Amino acid sequence: MDKFEPQVSREIQANLERFELEDKPVLISGRALEYYGIRQPDERYDTDYDFIVSQKDYERLKYAYPNNLRDIYGDLGVTVGKWEFWTSFCAFSYDELACDAEDAGAYYVVSVPKMLMLKVLVMHQEPRRYADVVLIKEWILRNKYPEDY
Repeated sequence: MDKFEPQVSREIQANLERFELEDKPVLISGRALEYYGIRQPDERYDTDYDFIVSQKDYERLKYAYPNNLRDIYGDLGVTVGKWEFWTSFCAFSYDELACDAEDAGAYYVVSVPKMLMLKVLVMHQEPRRYADVVLIKEWILRNKYPEDY
């Protein structure tokens, strides 16, 4: 089930079809937080879609877009406009992030506990990432103890 607004869902679906991925990619980062309703879209930061893809899909994308390759501390990616496809995030692979992700139809969304872990790993890089950790913590507590919130 997709929790995004219909226009966002259509945009994701149409673009993922364009890339002809064999495996469902895993949505991570700010857009995953939006998906779960943990935070609202922020036009200052949320201008792209970050996905973790399988190794075979990365190889196909790398071949199709050889001038759009990126390497951030060993996490390999291909960026096409606002669409980013990565082999891993902080060395956590597709298989590690997809295993308990939520099925959103054409893609998966990383689970909230794993998103918390990923945000903690990078929270030293920017103040907004620490703010995301706090928002995720509050979301978990609100859902675990709704009578207290």
